Amino acid sequence: MRIIGFDIAYRNLGIAVTDDLNYIFSTTVTIKNLNTSKTLLCLYERSEEIIDKYKPRVAVLESVIYHKNVKTAILLGSVKGVIQLLLEKKNIQIFELSPTSIKLSITKFGTAKKYQIQFMTRLIFNLKENLNDHESDALALIWTFLNRNDLGVKR
Repeated sequence: MRIIGFDIAYRNLGIAVTDDLNYIFSTTVTIKNLNTSKTLLCLYERSEEIIDKYKPRVAVLESVIYHKNVKTAILLGSVKGVIQLLLEKKNIQIFELSPTSIKLSITKFGTAKKYQIQFMTRLIFNLKENLNDHESDALALIWTFLNRNDLGVKR
């Protein structure tokens, strides 16, 4: 089954695609110096290109977005909304997982650090190169879905 994972971020959207546990592709969509609406449009269009190319059947996102800064939390919510809209338009099933369940699934430690998630995704998906935080997080979402999809909330 072809799966796409999104690590939601405003300036660095992490995207990974697998066929079950076989790694296919990952990237970070980096946006700089654009206003909010243009940033959201760029994230939408780049994500759409990837979806059209790899044709996933399922998408996995984090269920809750936490951030100490309210303005940043609102921007992250906007990015998530744009991605959800795109996925619905493409008729892709959406599953959401909590950040803690992802960390527990991939590292067995609910407060795991980014470098620990990077290490485990590299090991699990048998990658030779290191991926950045955003791509590793997107892969961790996929792993958690495949490993414990009972944690997912179908939308």
